[in-house]
Amino acid sequence: MTGESTFLVECTEAASVLQNATQDSLVILDELGRGTSTFDGYAIAYSVFRHMVERVKCRMLFATHYHPLTKEFSSHPRVTLKHMACAFKSRSDQEPGGCDQDLVFLYRLAEGACPESYGLQVALMAGIPKQVVETASVAAQAMKRSIGENFKSSELRSEFSSMHEEWLRTLVGISQVVDNDKAMFEEEEEDVSDMLICLWHEIRSSCSVAQVRR
Repeated sequence: MTGESTFLVECTEAASVLQNATQDSLVILDELGRGTSTFDGYAIAYSVFRHMVERVKCRMLFATHYHPLTKEFSSHPRVTLKHMACAFKSRSDQEPGGCDQDLVFLYRLAEGACPESYGLQVALMAGIPKQVVETASVAAQAMKRSIGENFKSSELRSEFSSMHEEWLRTLVGISQVVDNDKAMFEEEEEDVSDMLICLWHEIRSSCSVAQVRR
């Protein structure tokens, strides 16, 4: 599809799946939701996955880096979580997952969701200069710490990424809608609840990572 973004192409393909899949289908979706904002991408992945699992009920392989999505469906009777195992080969005394460690792919399917993303290690393997990856590592740790502080100071609030500002705007927007039109909220209560669940799991996941690394 010439002139169309990756996100648009993948949404078009997802639309075709949603319109044509039956209970006898085998559906494979890889990283649905990439190419747009984190919140929008997660919301689309969540909604499509839920529709396929609870309405279409076909066999499906769904690969994602949205960790909150795995938590949301961890106890669902129709969902089994797996991840491709990997290990670290230490080259220094850096903490596990640091960019001074070699990531080793084990090519083995393991039980449960992947404990974390290994974007920095993959970036290093792909040839991005070590200095650039180290800067990214510092920025990532700073963002996780700022999330864990939970708005304790205006100084930290100013350092929040656009993703976290988007969370806040969404919460404020929902509260305003509820205040202005309670009747509409009652009619759309399930959809609003789903949105809040997505938002809550994204925030809780980020805060948990920050606390573990302290």
